[in-house]
This record gives sequence, C-alpha cells and structure tokens, in this order.
Amino acid sequence: MALAMLVRTSHRRRTDGRMRPHLPAPPRPRTARYRIEAEMKEAYHKDGDTEFKLACRDGQADAVRRLLRESREAERSQRKGGGGGGAAAAGSGQGDGGSSATGGKLDSVILTEKQKIDGLCIACAYVRPACLEQLLPDLDSGE
Repeated sequence: MALAMLVRTSHRRRTDGRMRPHLPAPPRPRTARYRIEAEMKEAYHKDGDTEFKLACRDGQADAVRRLLRESREAERSQRKGGGGGGAAAAGSGQGDGGSSATGGKLDSVILTEKQKIDGLCIACAYVRPACLEQLLPDLDSGE
C-alpha cells in the first residue's frame, strides 16, 4: 500500500506541469541553421561597412594600399599644421576609410591603429594575402 502511494505521488510530480521547472526547448536544427546563416550574413556586411574594411574583406590590395597612403599623407599634413582637412577626418565619425554613402571618397581620412588592426583581422578571416602584404609593413612601422 505504501509503495503504491509513493508511485502515485511520484507520477503526479512528474506529470504535473506546476511541479516541473520550465526548461527551454532545444533549438530545432532547421532554425539553428537559419540563425547561423543570418549571423554570418550580418558579420559579412559589418566587415564591409567602410571602404577600408570592404577593401580588406574583398581582397582589393590596390585600394588598401591607396587608403593607407592617403591616411599617411593626411596624418603628415595634420602634423605639419597645414590642416588639409585633417580635423575633418577626426570629426567625421567615419575614420574607417570613408563611407559608401559618400561614394567612398574622403580626401583626408586618418586610419587609427585599431582600424588598421581590424582590417588586418578581416583580411585574415577572408584569407586575403595580398591585403596582408599591404597591412603588415604599415603596422610594423608604427605609423
């Protein structure tokens, strides 16, 4: 008799929704695939949200070289006090090599060390050795 009562009580606890803690359902494989695809698509677009990052992502070594050269020139002109729009680059909010909204053509964008490292990471992630060849010497020189 006592055993039957224990079995009934145990059965009630297992089947009664109020007695069990709420556990989230595991993700369905199909839904997880779409979530992963959406995350990859978002990362791809984020990796190309500026002209500099886009060039690093797409392996455009000539564009990376040009943007690095323009950044060095803008930095030199700003140091000399010639201005040349260097203050505009600092206050433009972009600073990553331009924006596709402006046609990607800003004359005096100064790339920061962090932006160059971000470009390096993007070029590594998308396996762009030609871009790496342009970025590594620039980072090594400390400019």
